[in-house]
Amino acid sequence: MVAPNFPLDWRVLVAGYFPNYAYDQHALDQSLPFDELREKSKISAKARAADAAPSEEFSRAIRVGVPGVAATP
Repeated sequence: MVAPNFPLDWRVLVAGYFPNYAYDQHALDQSLPFDELREKSKISAKARAADAAPSEEFSRAIRVGVPGVAATP
């Protein structure tokens, strides 16, 4: 569950549309336009770079620089 009063919408059910819907519902960081937020949120390169790291370090590494995600100690 994203939020208790999150309205149901067809974009919840159709693969690939949920991120835009979550943005429209203000469930994602609103400080950037959606397309820029999506680009800054990509973690593939970070995941490959941290592949051999222990799980807690991997989790931290893939979140560095993602808008709306608090840094963890």
